Order: sequence, then structure tokens, then C-alpha cells
Amino acid sequence: MKIIDLRGKLPVHKTKKYSTRKLTDIRSIAIHHSLTVSGSAEAFANYHVTTNGWPGIAYTYVVQRDGTVYQCWDHTTIGYHVGNSNKHALGICMVGDFRTQQPTPEQYAATLELTRWLQGQLPNATVVKGHSEYPDYSWKACPVISMDKFRKDLSEGVETPMTAEERKEMDDLKKQVREQSARIEAQATELAAATGRIEAPAWFVQEFGSGDLGGLISEPTMTKEGWRNNAISLRTQGFGNGRNKCVDIK
Repeated sequence: MKIIDLRGKLPVHKTKKYSTRKLTDIRSIAIHHSLTVSGSAEAFANYHVTTNGWPGIAYTYVVQRDGTVYQCWDHTTIGYHVGNSNKHALGICMVGDFRTQQPTPEQYAATLELTRWLQGQLPNATVVKGHSEYPDYSWKACPVISMDKFRKDLSEGVETPMTAEERKEMDDLKKQVREQSARIEAQATELAAATGRIEAPAWFVQEFGSGDLGGLISEPTMTKEGWRNNAISLRTQGFGNGRNKCVDIK
């Protein structure tokens, strides 16, 4: 969930101010839709101030169609969004007109994640309701989505889809892991080839006639470096036919 902080950056009324509350006063989280097919926190703030004459934007959070979350107020600020229940409700608005549209998967998942997070931050916010479920708002077509399903998804959890940026980061990470795994495998193969114990290589048998020289060499297997060192030692002692003085250990 990506949250962009717009607190103190949105249009506000020149003289009117919202009241404040204690965090323990918040008993519910109210879900809204903007009733507009598009929009932004800035646009909603401007409308609420200039047209409605309110102190500022009504919602504490706005969730854009791409799933980006915008925080508009501190949680202690009492916005105008559910009438007489304002003091005890924190408002989340999803951008869209859900009479004709649906929340995007990213938007819906982000709103669920935000709501879960808020319930962890606000100990008394145990109730999640749609705008039309608050007293005196049964007539309101907001947020139109099934709140029963929303609450069910909230309790059961739904997978949050990745944004394009997150998918790119994941693809880049997977590529790095694959490249690192390939390097490690190549190094392991090289190390095994260099240190693995093997029987007498062909060049050793060709020069000295056998792998154990009639019992002089007690180890039937050793590393390539071990066979090379043995060959050097045997040559200094006069063993070998001299036909393979240059040892190829590849």
C-alpha cells in the first residue's frame, strides 16, 4: 500500500476550521465513493471548500483508481462526511461513481489494506460501514458496493495485486536471483572439478603405466591437484616414461 501525505497541502477554508477528537473517539470506519467517474483529493477539497463552504475536504483518506492512497487529515480531525456520526467515524473515499463503475482491483485491495491497518491503529474502530449504513443516510447511494462482501473480504483477506512499479521491481529481483544462482552453480561446478576426488586420469596412466604404480600409491582416488603433485614427485624419483612431462589437468 502506497500512502502519499497531503496533510497541509490541500485547499482549506480561509476562516472555518474542523474540530478535533481523541483517537479513542473513533468507533467506525466509513466507506464512500466520490460519485464522480474521476477526481482527486485536490478536486474534492476544492469542491467541499468553495461549493459546500466546509473547512476542507470531508475525507481523511482518498483512494485513487490505481490503488494509491492519499492521506488528507490527521486521524484526530473531524471531517464532514456522515452527519451526526462524524465525531466517531473516519472517512475513506474511493474515487469513482460505483452506480456505473466498479472499483478497480488495485483500488479495492488498497482500501481493504488501509482499513485493516487503520483498525490496528485505532483500538475502538471495530465497525466498518458504508455511508448509507449510517443513521439518516439510508437514502444515500454510497458507496453502492456490497458492504457485506467488503466486510467478508476484510476478515478473510484478499490478495493485493501488485502495481506496475512493484511488478517491475519483482521481475528485476527474480532476474538478479537467477543470475546469482547461475553464478553460484558455475562456481560450485568449477570447485567440484578442481577439488573432487577422481581415479587416475588418462595422462597419469599413460606416463606411469597404472594408477597405483604397483601399490606405491595407496589412494585409488584423489583430486586433480593431488594427481599432479604425485606426478611431479614421481618424476623427481625417476619414475615415468618421460612422454608426458607437461601435465594437462583440465
